[in-house]
Amino acid sequence: MTNMESTFEGAEAFNSALAWDTSSVTTMQRPFFGADAFNSELVWDTSSVTSMYGTFMSAKAFNSELVWDTSSV
Repeated sequence: MTNMESTFEGAEAFNSALAWDTSSVTTMQRPFFGADAFNSELVWDTSSVTSMYGTFMSAKAFNSELVWDTSSV
């Protein structure tokens, strides 16, 4: 998978840990757009991501630590 565009768009509530292999993802546009509540740890390898446009745009609540490598964005 190289595209995670709109993955959780509009999610009402998500509270589970996501330990996905995201090392090949290059596009992560609007994955949490409009999400009402997202309170999970996101341990993702974002070193290959080149586009993160609107990642948390219009998200109402996001309470998790992010340790992301954004050097390629």
